[in-house]
Amino acid sequence: MKHWFARVKKHLKSPFVWIALLYLLSAKGHMEVIDTEYSVRTAKAMIEHGNMRIEPVDKDFLAISVNPSADGKIYSQYGLGLPILFIPFITLGKILASIFGQPEERLVYFALSFYNIPFALLGLWFLKGILLKLGRDIPEANATLVLLAVGTAYWPYAVTDFSEVTQVAFLLGAMHAILSHSERKWLSFSLWFALLASIKLAYLIFLPLFLAYALYENWGDYKRQAKTVMHSAAFLLPLGLVLAYANHARFGSILESGYGSNPGIGFGIQYFLRTAFPSILSLKYGLLFFNPILLTFPLWSKVLHASKRFALLCIALMVTWFCLMCSYSYGWGWAWGQRYVFLLIPISMICVSFAGLGKKNLLRVSIFSIIAVTSCFIQLVAVSTKFHEPLTMQIKAEKQFEGPYSPQLPSTILLFSHKLFDGSTNNPLSIIGGDENESVDLSSYESFRGFNFWPVHALKFFGLDEYERMVGLSLLSIIAIIQFGLLKIHLPKLLSKRHSE
Repeated sequence: MKHWFARVKKHLKSPFVWIALLYLLSAKGHMEVIDTEYSVRTAKAMIEHGNMRIEPVDKDFLAISVNPSADGKIYSQYGLGLPILFIPFITLGKILASIFGQPEERLVYFALSFYNIPFALLGLWFLKGILLKLGRDIPEANATLVLLAVGTAYWPYAVTDFSEVTQVAFLLGAMHAILSHSERKWLSFSLWFALLASIKLAYLIFLPLFLAYALYENWGDYKRQAKTVMHSAAFLLPLGLVLAYANHARFGSILESGYGSNPGIGFGIQYFLRTAFPSILSLKYGLLFFNPILLTFPLWSKVLHASKRFALLCIALMVTWFCLMCSYSYGWGWAWGQRYVFLLIPISMICVSFAGLGKKNLLRVSIFSIIAVTSCFIQLVAVSTKFHEPLTMQIKAEKQFEGPYSPQLPSTILLFSHKLFDGSTNNPLSIIGGDENESVDLSSYESFRGFNFWPVHALKFFGLDEYERMVGLSLLSIIAIIQFGLLKIHLPKLLSKRHSE
């Protein structure tokens, strides 16, 4: 018994346990993203009908879809990896529906609302492994993954049905693999990168960068270079053949992935000039405002000293992806900040593990701590609210207030404040920049009532509305205690003076 208690105590000291609990408590319990519905319907079609044709989520998409059928069904334009990934969660939802006699759709969505969490934890595990391989010690690595997990948009994305966190987990898996000293590390890279490409083909733009890294690593040894290339192709080549066949079967061409008929899709310098600066510095979707902890970016100079080759690869990955996504015609998706450049966040956080190097300075420690606390507060606001709410307020209040509307970040903070101190769905118009004496009633939107946590939404489902506010405030308190408790424990370990260097 004593041995068992010792093991439990050891596990409770791990930040992973508390981060997992935090994510489980703050998950949504329902689907929030319309794009996810395409992959859900594709997965259900595969389970129920053995094919991938689906009813379009948006009927207007039928006009620009590639190869629609006579009965109005289409093939999803999104990657095949996500529907396959969804199959176990949809199966679980179906089983729960048959056991409890509840609507299948609601329970399928409930199960899927948690799907990102295991991948978020996997990504954090890979990040810790990367940091240890770069020479960081365990306290520094733990502190860094805590800051990523609760102090950046990694948390809001981990508890919604956006696929960005899953994508990042696979990318971090590929990056972790290449730092290994194993002879078979490029086989492992191939597996993780193949999984990544199966969700989003755009990541193939990284392949030349990883290949250049591999060839430089074995410079002059042509036999090892050839072996590395073969290992890298072990999973990627079969995946390419499968995707080529699937594209031909669905769309009639191996080069067509479902976007070919959409006139709005494109890349150009004009889109980059429009989107690049706001993606870094704006209250609408700027990375630095939504994740202040990324102000530590100058610490990359220390990563260069630890591993110049790997640091240059990381910087090349970030620059390439930023330029590609900011050149995209859609610019940014309505989410929490700039979701198209989300992968810059976890890669950027590698440099944070070097914050403790050098002579300890009270001013530097104080500034870093204030930035970390601010970043954590912003993410608490994000997970407690639904990102659609300010946008919906703008649509509902068009006749009352034509703008200009407040950017997303201040609007969401004001919305959080209203939920905290008032709690009604009669939201002051000042939240979106209007007159504070006017309001917008969002009571018809069930998921907008109270804080955006699954236990709160469950109370609505069971008709226990009178307990919403009490449970919501209690849950918010528990979540905040865990979040800032993790920060209090681990941040000093990151900023403490290192005598060994």
